Amino acid sequence: MPGLKPQLRRSIFWGAGILVLLLGLRAGFRFPWQATAAAVMGADPGALAALVIVALLCLVAKGWAWHLLLRPSAPHRWRSAQDANLVGAAVNNLSVAVIGEAARVRRLTRLESVPLGTAVASVVWARALEAVGLAVFVLTAPMVVELPPLLRGIEIGAASVLIVLGGLVWFRGWNALPSGFPEPVRRAAEMLGHIGPWHRLAAPAFLALTNWAGQWASFHFALVAAGIAAPPP
Repeated sequence: MPGLKPQLRRSIFWGAGILVLLLGLRAGFRFPWQATAAAVMGADPGALAALVIVALLCLVAKGWAWHLLLRPSAPHRWRSAQDANLVGAAVNNLSVAVIGEAARVRRLTRLESVPLGTAVASVVWARALEAVGLAVFVLTAPMVVELPPLLRGIEIGAASVLIVLGGLVWFRGWNALPSGFPEPVRRAAEMLGHIGPWHRLAAPAFLALTNWAGQWASFHFALVAAGIAAPPP
């Protein structure tokens, strides 16, 4: 916060910290700790173990997709991408998603010589491919399980996402937007173009789809572990 006196900055910092602490205590006192502990103690150990394994595999798939997107323009180690992705996921559990994405970019730039702009662009691409993976998952799920009619609108939305993506692939032009676009938009488009040709998106998109399938499986195992009768649909 430039322009503020150091004493005022410290006051704002401590005030925000105390507010967060009070809100945390308020939420903690209202949380059903006893019921939660009883549910955990009575959970099915096998289903819990499957849940942990699948959840970790989802994180690996997400980090791997990010690694593949970033590697052509900013060489780095697979392990570093997984490390940074895990840090970002941990931060996301305690904050909003934007902070988690910033944490994984910061972590990766500390571990490897990756340009900040390229790392940010790769995260944007990773998020876009996660949306594509979700769209494909929603469209293919009815082939395996019968979904309620209410989800038909979601299927239409997923198909629309894929059609838009197909149009972007066909009329690719990230690096050459017309001059009529605002300068920040053209700079962002140029940054996205650093990721490289579209054919490099196939493997990351498949990993994104794998991640969503794993997310579905993890929710299913969580319900089974808690003793809730929930069939796959």
